[in-house]
Amino acid sequence: MMTTHTTEPVVVVVDLQKVVLPKSKVTAEEILIAAERVPAAEFQIAQVLKNRQRALLRLNQEVDLSSMEVERFQTWKSDRTFRLFVDDVQFDWGSVSISAEDLKELAGVDPATFDVWQEVVGGDDHLIATGKSASLDGKDAERFFSARGATTEGRR
Repeated sequence: MMTTHTTEPVVVVVDLQKVVLPKSKVTAEEILIAAERVPAAEFQIAQVLKNRQRALLRLNQEVDLSSMEVERFQTWKSDRTFRLFVDDVQFDWGSVSISAEDLKELAGVDPATFDVWQEVVGGDDHLIATGKSASLDGKDAERFFSARGATTEGRR
């Protein structure tokens, strides 16, 4: 089955804001420019996948937006990525820090009933409170886990 590419405007969501693109096949750079993330070379962009993973895109990489679903993208003003694990699932992130709210979204948990904790090897795990952030600039990939309420028992 052949996919048709329309020249009709397409609506996507970039960092929770609706952005209108002029056509269904665009580059990551065109998405960044339409979302007013300029100069585009100073930003990273990732497509948010259905499994909550982020697929990092190169500036010249084409994205086909012809599906009927609204595509979501996330951007960061950064020149590097950081690897982290949430509930033993690997993610790449475009900022040196990550908020408790973003961690809960990556974990796929109810933000009202779950907490997120940063694993500390050889020490006490650290609660990342709502409205707070965790640093990702350690020498190794940071590890987090979600837990109901204020316990240290994870979902594993």
